[in-house]
Amino acid sequence: MLYTALQQILEDRFIDSRKNKTFAGDANGFGDLVVLMNPAFEALRYATLYDISQDYCRGYFPSQLPKLAILTSETDRATGWAFPMGRFFSTFFDTHTTLERHNCTGVGINKINPIEIEEGEADRLTIGHFKPYLTHRLNPLSEKRSPNFNYRELQNIWSQQKEAGSFAFENTVLTHLGKTVPNNPYLNIQVDQRLIEGHNDIWHDDVVSFLRDLIMMSTTPRQ
Repeated sequence: MLYTALQQILEDRFIDSRKNKTFAGDANGFGDLVVLMNPAFEALRYATLYDISQDYCRGYFPSQLPKLAILTSETDRATGWAFPMGRFFSTFFDTHTTLERHNCTGVGINKINPIEIEEGEADRLTIGHFKPYLTHRLNPLSEKRSPNFNYRELQNIWSQQKEAGSFAFENTVLTHLGKTVPNNPYLNIQVDQRLIEGHNDIWHDDVVSFLRDLIMMSTTPRQ
């Protein structure tokens, strides 16, 4: 319900189209950041957001911060098994086709990597279990950071992230899967089962730490 309510707002605010606008800026969202945990909605609903953020493999300014973060456990049976079973019967008589889309292996139209997406599969699987739309993976950090973690430095490091690179938070490491342009404001994150085991186990200390870091990064005023 939350995503359905915000989807159109996020789409409208992705590009600031005010009249007489004479500048280019960052993509906007709803508030500072929207976080969805193990959401149960089909990947097809996410297609428009994914497409506009990938359009022409455009680059983003270094100041671009996350606006939507979707976290799904790799072992969530409710969204990974039960949901597709229900969707199989409810979409059995629907007509689907193959969609021509693309990933981005970098910035610019020469970095477009054409792919095909099965519309039926996207209509049955949840957003967190549909591999073509996954952008990141979250794993535990092998060595914890020092207690004097610099939250402001998070923004500086985030602005310098690389395609297919890794980003270390306090207790976790976020790995870019090489499908989107760095600094894409929409993150669809597959979470290691050591951090979230199943559908309701969302309050692991390291997950709370990651969310805190993400919120601090998204809300700390820039110097």
